[in-house]
Amino acid sequence: MFWAMAVAVFIQFFTRYVLNDSLAWTEEVAINFLVGVVFFGSIMCVRQSRHIQVDVLYHYIPPGPARVLSLFVDVVRIAFFGYGAYLVWKYSSLISEERMTMIDLPKSIVFHTVMVGFALMCLRAVQVMVENLRRGYSVLERPDAFMPPTGD
Repeated sequence: MFWAMAVAVFIQFFTRYVLNDSLAWTEEVAINFLVGVVFFGSIMCVRQSRHIQVDVLYHYIPPGPARVLSLFVDVVRIAFFGYGAYLVWKYSSLISEERMTMIDLPKSIVFHTVMVGFALMCLRAVQVMVENLRRGYSVLERPDAFMPPTGD
């Protein structure tokens, strides 16, 4: 998806600034591929626990309550991604007949991509929660354990 987006942006740049005759469809294609890149990139962020999170509270509460709170965060994250997938699925079924502006394809293609992204983020979040349970701590409780090793 990234390379398809890059090609569309290059075609857009070339036709607009070199040929001085822009192809209108390239912008819509690039935007739709960007949506896919963002949501599929988010799947990797869930796997590596790299989304923005606030862990300062975990430095001030005892390990027992910190563990319970961390588990609660895992459950809420799974519920959020699952509900997001459900909502996008419902929305894409409502607009199944609508077409894109410049190319004659259904808009639901983009929303199905987002739905798949949310569903895969939900599955990854389940996987992360299982790993956290097996390990006995999460990135929220011990962020230093998840830092890449330095070259020192």
